[in-house]
Amino acid sequence: MNVILFSVFTTISYFISSILYKYVSAYFDYHKISAIVIGLGAIPMLLVLLPNPAALFATLSNYKLDLAIGLSSVFLLIGYVLNFKTLKTEQVTNTFALAQIQPAMLIAFGIFVMHEQLSFIEIIALMFLITGTFFIISNDKLELNRNFIPTIFANISWSIYWFIITFLLNANFDSISVIFLARLLSFIFGIMFLLWFNTTKIWDKQKKKLKDGHIFNKKLSMAAVVLLVVASFADGIGNIIFALLDYAKHLVFASIFLSILPALIGIFAYVFFKDKFSKLQILGLILVVITGVVLVF
Repeated sequence: MNVILFSVFTTISYFISSILYKYVSAYFDYHKISAIVIGLGAIPMLLVLLPNPAALFATLSNYKLDLAIGLSSVFLLIGYVLNFKTLKTEQVTNTFALAQIQPAMLIAFGIFVMHEQLSFIEIIALMFLITGTFFIISNDKLELNRNFIPTIFANISWSIYWFIITFLLNANFDSISVIFLARLLSFIFGIMFLLWFNTTKIWDKQKKKLKDGHIFNKKLSMAAVVLLVVASFADGIGNIIFALLDYAKHLVFASIFLSILPALIGIFAYVFFKDKFSKLQILGLILVVITGVVLVF
């Protein structure tokens, strides 16, 4: 396995999904979009599994494994709901910069639990990652924007999801089957939650709070749907590649490599979304870029 090449593909997949999610998050409320993208993102995984359905059936036949997958699916759903809640109102760069909480937690998990080794260069890269991320989510007074609290918990929830998945992959269960079932169950739980949500007073109160700044007008609503499908597929493909890297015990390297993602999103958002950055945030983005350069070269 070419670890760097696979890490690049993972980063590109997540970059595409992150940018497009920002577009479509303005068109759909965050409760519904969470369930939709989880379900659509499972389709690429299903397509990979079709030539070898035996692996999927073998996974389904293990009830203890299914319970663990079911638990992970809950954390996966919580992560999506909370992340889209923040993405709806905040800049895409800062929102996804907080996704670096995941690599930091996964790196610690890989080192202390999975006993992966970290080189001196990777330690330096990790220091840049933590410092750069802190600068990105802070203002010039180094104060954290409270609107990012849902995303902080979203990424903690996603990290727990990957902790569970990593344990299962370390036990040599089929990687694609595991993440497909987790995503499928997460989609089912999301739909069940929506059905309950729509039959309670909570939904009526929430609708009054939602302020959808529609980027697409009614004539272009189909464009939003198409972009949502593309974003979900890219997200699912990124999950597949990352799971393969995890299965091959390259969790630490893949997690650190993903630290370049906020910088890529930041450059794109500055040009196309007109995101504004303070000098401190720009410094943070530069540090994150250096992280990627150090890892590759």
